[in-house]
Amino acid sequence: MAIKNVEASEYASKITLYKALAEDVMLDHRHVDVIVSEWMGYMLLCENVLPSVIKFRSKYLAPGGRMVPSAGSIDIAGFAAR
Repeated sequence: MAIKNVEASEYASKITLYKALAEDVMLDHRHVDVIVSEWMGYMLLCENVLPSVIKFRSKYLAPGGRMVPSAGSIDIAGFAAR
């Protein structure tokens, strides 16, 4: 869907999509304005994707750039079985 949305937009010449692991993407330029990534994994951490995305962000995200999604939350509730 992302490819179809970009192609249908007026920004198709300015947007480049990569379907790859963060470690596998090598960019010719130093900075990007937006990083869209499915980094959350199971319970935000279990697939260990977050460290890769943080490294990618540190290497390529321009000052003032955006990460999408940019936040997550983990809710914990205690319970006892009787």
